[in-house]
Order: sequence, then C-alpha cells, then structure tokens
Amino acid sequence: MLSINEHLVNLNYAGKKMILKEINKIVHKYGVMMSLVRGAIFRIGLANSCGSIEVGKSLQVRGKKHIYCFGTLKIQHRNRIEAYDSHRGVLYSPKIIFKNGVTMENDCHIGAVNYVEIGNNVLLASRVYISDHSHG
Repeated sequence: MLSINEHLVNLNYAGKKMILKEINKIVHKYGVMMSLVRGAIFRIGLANSCGSIEVGKSLQVRGKKHIYCFGTLKIQHRNRIEAYDSHRGVLYSPKIIFKNGVTMENDCHIGAVNYVEIGNNVLLASRVYISDHSHG
C-alpha cells in the first residue's frame, strides 16, 4: 500500500495543482468562517448592529456600548476601535458609527470622545488613524 507522500510523488503536475487548489479552498473557507465567528463575538455588547460583521485577527476594542454598526462591516487585522467615555476624570459621551459597506484594512485606529462617523461604502486603507481628539 502506498503512503500519501508516495501518491503525491506519482501525481502529474495537473493532479498536484488540483490538490493544491482544493487545499486552498479549505483554508479560505476556514479563514472566512473564523472571521465571521470573531464578528459575532465583536457584535456582543455593541450599542446597535445589523448586517454581517467580519473581523480579522487582533482587534482591540474599547467602549463597545458606544459603537454602532448600520450594515455590513469588514475589519481586517490588528485594528483598534476606541470610544472613550472618561479620561483623567473628564466624562465624555462618545459615539462611533459605521454605516453600510465599511471595510477597514490592516492596522487602522479609530478613536472618539465625541463623535466619529464612517459613511456608506467607505474603504479605509491600511494604517489610517481617525479621531476627534488629540493624544494624551
């Protein structure tokens, strides 16, 4: 009986290519499934949400109860979304709103102490910083 490695060695180029294509499909489905699971977890505790939410790896969130999502939202990897309701004894009423069809690429940061709205069908490129306040 031949081992899997021996079967792979005996395959022609087209056969190997077909197997790699199927493996890539499985890996892609797993990645999409995990981003939907992370999206479902992110949705818990949001002020409002409707539509599908996909979330990449390493999302940092602060002040979920002040974040609103009105449609589909796709968040890639290593992003930060922060709604600060207090800082150094000062109270704030932050609101971060995502309209329909928003995509955040990698390494973005959105921060609010008052109001930030990302409109319909907006694509944020990698490493974008949006805030309504200064650091510190």
